Amino acid sequence: MKKNSTYSKANNYFISNENNETTGSIIYFQSDSIWHLAILIFLPFFIYIKTTGFELIDMDDVAIIRNHEDFLSSFKNIGLAFKTDAFINAHGDFYRPLQTISFIADGVIGGMKVWIFHLSNLIYHLITVLLFYFLLLLLDFRKIISLYIALLFAVHPLLTSTVSWIPSRGDELLTLFGLAAFIGFIRYTKKPKIWQFVMHSIFFTLSIFSKEVAIFLPIIFLAYFYFARKNQINLKVLTPFFIIWCIVIGLFFYLRSNVVIETPPDSILGINPFFKNLQTIPILLGKTILPIQLSTMPLFQQTALSIGMIVSVFVIYFVVKKFFKQNWLPLFGLIWFIVFVCPPLFFKLHFSNFLVEYYEHRSYMPIIGLLIILACFSDTIFFKGTNKKRYYFPVLIILIFTGLSSLHADNFKNSNAFFSRAADMNNPGALTKRGEMYLNERDATNAAADFDNAITLSNGEYPLAFFGRGVLELTVTKKYNEAENDFSNTIILDTNFYQAYLKRSETRNFLKNNFGARADAMKALAMSPNNFLSHYTLGKVNVNAFNFEEALKNYDQSILLNSNYAETYNDRGYVKYRMARFKDAILDYTKGIAINPGLVTGYYNKGMSHFELKQYKEAINEFDQTLSLVNNFYMAYFYRGLAKQKLDDSKGACKDWQESVNLGFTMAQDTMKKYCNAAK
Repeated sequence: MKKNSTYSKANNYFISNENNETTGSIIYFQSDSIWHLAILIFLPFFIYIKTTGFELIDMDDVAIIRNHEDFLSSFKNIGLAFKTDAFINAHGDFYRPLQTISFIADGVIGGMKVWIFHLSNLIYHLITVLLFYFLLLLLDFRKIISLYIALLFAVHPLLTSTVSWIPSRGDELLTLFGLAAFIGFIRYTKKPKIWQFVMHSIFFTLSIFSKEVAIFLPIIFLAYFYFARKNQINLKVLTPFFIIWCIVIGLFFYLRSNVVIETPPDSILGINPFFKNLQTIPILLGKTILPIQLSTMPLFQQTALSIGMIVSVFVIYFVVKKFFKQNWLPLFGLIWFIVFVCPPLFFKLHFSNFLVEYYEHRSYMPIIGLLIILACFSDTIFFKGTNKKRYYFPVLIILIFTGLSSLHADNFKNSNAFFSRAADMNNPGALTKRGEMYLNERDATNAAADFDNAITLSNGEYPLAFFGRGVLELTVTKKYNEAENDFSNTIILDTNFYQAYLKRSETRNFLKNNFGARADAMKALAMSPNNFLSHYTLGKVNVNAFNFEEALKNYDQSILLNSNYAETYNDRGYVKYRMARFKDAILDYTKGIAINPGLVTGYYNKGMSHFELKQYKEAINEFDQTLSLVNNFYMAYFYRGLAKQKLDDSKGACKDWQESVNLGFTMAQDTMKKYCNAAK
């Protein structure tokens, strides 16, 4: 090699030119693997370390993590991970035991603190970035190209959701172990060593149990083998791999069959959803090149689709052109993209066109194929020759993507940010979810605005928007006729939405429509006989109809199905109170309060039972607790006054009755005239 050469074909990457002071430092940086690894780790770490301060999102995060804290906080449950679905239920549609095991590891190590789950996502991403870099080198890309493309993967805004959103863990693990298995496959086929085959087998197994899409990895392995071996298939080399792939995939489906026991209808899983979801392919192509209109809950958008269609034409043209020039890597990249982007398209949720039509985090594995194509393109455009000006554009892209990713990551910091980002992009589902958040905060104005907007944007076709507005009208604004109408609209749009029947039953109770309330409660019970709320709601119907014996049976069954719902104990206590079983009623009120110390009506009802038992001091204590939680409860003031009067505390009694009158209970004036005037 000559001393002043600037390019080494033997090493296939740039080296330092001692006679060129202008480019020497840049070229030295490019060829130094340690610096490459350092920047590949530092840059994404810099972007995403802030996610360790993020909260759980009120979606899959809560369903998987918060609702299963006991399960995830013990290594003893690792075996059960293979017997449950991705949401840690006995049965479901998704089987990802290794994802669950990774959450168990987080829960045990971090004591179920949210930061540990985010930190793990970041660590998995960093490892995947390094593996992708090594893969690019194995595919004979120059080091500077491998660095640039791996950096694009590390900081690409489209992948922000994968790192920032905890439930994306399955895609991270799939990609991490899939890349590791592929690297092992390449190394073994180039220079067979038994340990490489063993490592490939282990990582392939881990990828399969991380996410179902991994069953398509052998297509990638075989495509590489075919192209790298110049269109030859060597069965002697491949037979051991065929055996291990069949064993692992067979074991996966055997274990999965005990969890995924039902096949979703054709409207959810099959060819029809696939064709409806085909827009996802050009959209992800477009967002890879131009990552705009990123959302936490993406819907199909015409702008993104148009950009994607244009990008698709260029990609196909480039792939075909390179293939005819004996460069198979672009075609291999396209095969990679198609193989991993297509399987999720066969699944489509109900009303997904109002909620989430595709997930950006699912692009984590497919985008590698597109980046391989981009690596081939960049090699001929941006990194040809030694002119440092060629590096300005790639560096600018990395900087822009870094900023965009950092900004987009903030959309995952909490539920409000998560839903607001999608709501600002006119997503009816996100508006509905944010409306529910406002509803929980008793912010009726903003909740109503979000529900109304969701109904308008969905052209009145999204049932959850009507349901949310109905709950608002039932519980906050007390507009019972409007609530009944909204629950009816919910049922028209989704006849299997049993919660709407329950809420309409509750609404009709307030409207004194006992027949309609009972019909709705019975319908919900028939649809969901093992749901405690079905029995609870029917119990309320029977209370309103003064069928206390039947109501008692309903509440007993409800408690049998769920012994941690405070309202059931409170309502059963009320039934026992009406049946003059005051001591039994007190026991139920006490249980309800133990579950929910903020149960205002529990303290009040318990005070009333003590009053009936002439236990006036105990009654006063319970009324005190009631008023410490809600200081405008006029009936609590009134009955506390009666209890004080029974204990000859006339001054205290009159003061309570006056407060009751001030709050609007004018009937207390008669009591004051009888006792307070006499006291004077």
